[in-house]
Amino acid sequence: MKRLFFFLLLVLIVAATGAVGFAWMRYEAFLQQQAPVSVDFEVVRGWGVAKTAEQLEARGVLDSALFFRLLDRQTPGTALKAGTFAIEAGMTPLQILEKLRSSQVVQRSITFPEGITLIHIADKFRQAGWPQVGDALLTPEGVQRLGVAQPSLEGMLFPDTYFYTLEEEGWVVAQRMAQRMQQVLQQQWQKRPAEHPLSAYESLILASIVEKETAAAAERPQIAGVFFNRLARKMRLQSDPTVIYGIADYRGNITRTHLRTLTPYNTYMIQGLTPTPICSPGADAITAVFHPLKSRALYFVARGDGSGTHMFAQSVAEHNRNVKKYLAQLRKNRKP
Repeated sequence: MKRLFFFLLLVLIVAATGAVGFAWMRYEAFLQQQAPVSVDFEVVRGWGVAKTAEQLEARGVLDSALFFRLLDRQTPGTALKAGTFAIEAGMTPLQILEKLRSSQVVQRSITFPEGITLIHIADKFRQAGWPQVGDALLTPEGVQRLGVAQPSLEGMLFPDTYFYTLEEEGWVVAQRMAQRMQQVLQQQWQKRPAEHPLSAYESLILASIVEKETAAAAERPQIAGVFFNRLARKMRLQSDPTVIYGIADYRGNITRTHLRTLTPYNTYMIQGLTPTPICSPGADAITAVFHPLKSRALYFVARGDGSGTHMFAQSVAEHNRNVKKYLAQLRKNRKP
């Protein structure tokens, strides 16, 4: 009887040893495996290692949640982070674990060019997957949500490239845009010349007009100087971009009828500045308004030669000559 007992015990020991050895071999093989696919994998806050391992196995990234949990226990380090991580094909389980313990969450970017209008900013938010935010930006709700003390968010969101994680809401990006505009505006406001005649918001309005008038950064102080000269003489700004902004059905061609149609934004018809900015100006345009080029110029017209620059004039007669040059250049451009 004793011999049978010891024999069975030996069999169990051998079997157990073999099982352990087999399991260890499988674990060693697991460590050498590589992720077969690239995925953006989200670790939800509060999941823990067990839930994360289950989801990695369910997504086909790993073939053993149990072995991943064992790897986590055997590998000293910080706890898993919440967020979305880029798991790349070919990564080993250890590399995946290290990625999920890091702060290398997936980031996306969204770009708003200088001179973009609020309507197009809202469109970009919708395209980024934040339709409710995009809609709200055009309403008083958006103004209140961002804490802006103006009737509209037009011009109040700074144009730039912003980075965000997949877990962040669109409002986070919108808030960054609003804060950045206030920072840029206040920096220039603090350095303004003593004789600067406009308020901070009026300066932003004028900067938006300067932004739309020229794409040539070097010209913006000169353009701003012309507008200040006209304002000082109680002359209307007569800025085509303001007219265009006030046209609901603008189709790309400004007409005499447009110039004669009274809207709150038609600076051929109204005195002074428009009631709000007409776009989101960049830093160069804002700086130009606080530091305009001093001159006697009262007029400017495009050269029409593709340079994007303008001809400036101090008198109507000189301006009319420049307009003739512009029209002649356009005719020249049309010739085959």
